[in-house]
Amino acid sequence: MTTRGEEEVGRGRVEALSDGVFAIVITLLVLEIKVPHLADHGSVAALAGALADLAPKFVSWVISFLTVCVIWMNHHRLLRLVGRFDHGLFWWNANLLLWTSFVFPHATRG
Repeated sequence: MTTRGEEEVGRGRVEALSDGVFAIVITLLVLEIKVPHLADHGSVAALAGALADLAPKFVSWVISFLTVCVIWMNHHRLLRLVGRFDHGLFWWNANLLLWTSFVFPHATRG
């Protein structure tokens, strides 16, 4: 008989959940970049100014996207080293996903 802490959690399920959370986080990042509204749709100067105003959000999005990708890749490598998943390891993984999903979609808001 195994105790609650010794029960295994399926590796495929943990990986699928984790990949899904990372995919949603990356998707949420880009939703903060809105199409600029222009008073004069024919003005190249107005378009250039509106795009220049978006530059800080775009740079923040690129940095956040790359950071999430690095976290995902390290997460993937780490999971390959784990022999088996018990409930404790599952909750540590959920903790990582929690903070990743909390921090990064807020990173591009300005």
